Amino acid sequence: RSSDLAIKEVARIYAAEPIDAITISQGVNATEWAVIPPAHIPPAGFLKHVKICRQVTGDTPVIAIGRILNFELAGNIISDGTADFVCMGRASLADPLAPKKYAEGHPEDIITCIGCVQGCLGNLRKNIPIQCLVNPRTVKEYACDLTPVPEDQKKKVVIAGGGVAGLEAAVAAAAKGHDVTVYEKSDRLGGQWIKASVPSAKQDFTTLVVWCQTQLEKMGVPVHLNTEYTAEMAKQEHPDVVFVATGSVEKTLPFPGLDGENVFKAQEILSGRKNLTGDKVVVIGGGSVGVETAAHMAQDFKDVTILEVQDKISADGEFSNNHFLFKILDEFKVASYTKAFYKNYADGTVTFTKKDKEYEIDDVTDIVIAVGSAPVNGLKDELEEEGIEVRVIGDAQNVKPGLKNIEEGYFAGLSI
Repeated sequence: RSSDLAIKEVARIYAAEPIDAITISQGVNATEWAVIPPAHIPPAGFLKHVKICRQVTGDTPVIAIGRILNFELAGNIISDGTADFVCMGRASLADPLAPKKYAEGHPEDIITCIGCVQGCLGNLRKNIPIQCLVNPRTVKEYACDLTPVPEDQKKKVVIAGGGVAGLEAAVAAAAKGHDVTVYEKSDRLGGQWIKASVPSAKQDFTTLVVWCQTQLEKMGVPVHLNTEYTAEMAKQEHPDVVFVATGSVEKTLPFPGLDGENVFKAQEILSGRKNLTGDKVVVIGGGSVGVETAAHMAQDFKDVTILEVQDKISADGEFSNNHFLFKILDEFKVASYTKAFYKNYADGTVTFTKKDKEYEIDDVTDIVIAVGSAPVNGLKDELEEEGIEVRVIGDAQNVKPGLKNIEEGYFAGLSI
């Protein structure tokens, strides 16, 4: 209540001045998650502040800001009188042409900001030029020549793998006018990106896959699901170039007790392919995937403990995302041990060491392993033996964050 009064008083002071409008923002450097809200903040999650200010600003127009992701939402905010204007900052980084596309009646072509804060705020924190995970063209427009290739230079291109790297390569190559075909061995596009969309607040991540699929449909690119591309198929089709975008596979650990039916990989749990057998879980690996999986299970009321060999958990995660992930871990009482080395799992007891001391966790029903992934690219050698030009992209080349995979895939497709 005192905060609401303070908001009103500040708004009243500014509204008394001869100004044209007031932008209603929030946060300081210490709370950058409020200044530039990550996906954990719901769309337009700070409209309450705008409504409070509106009570005292009189005729002075107010501007709403904060994860306003699409024009339907923006229109509703204005039409119901909540604000006079709407500011869409990161949405403009994700797609600078969004207003034009919407005005022309093609909202399906708009690339939607997913609130990942990796290329924008994340790069700023590293003091490197910003970029956008969902739009590899952002601030690199000068390097993106989309002029269609001459008819006699068009190539027959195969994309082996329908994850985000492969999809971006297909979109870029098709935009250049090449004859592109996508093969995906599973029953859906997106690869590991789909599993990455499962943890708390990451549902918007799926919009990238939907956008890619829409663009491929519009450009007439055939997509074959449930079809694993092989060297034998290449011998019959004679493609000019094959992009091997076959992704990666989660690593296992050759340690005692990790070969049972109640030992899972993180992606098996996130994808729903397998279910936990009980309610007490130990996660081996406290990187961002392990922590997100732990938070996901904890919110399903599992008793979760994280073991991480490094000196902090989610060291590869963005600051703003970690802020909310750690709140979930605290709320659901997820225990985490750093500099902790798994030793054994037997008779329901997990043994680990920390600072040369041995500890036990009893009554453990399940183990979830989240210790990274390894490239899957055996198709490369098979194709090269047949004399076919091969480009390896995404995790199949080397395992890395989605931002880098998307950028790599897009510019590889653009380069042929």
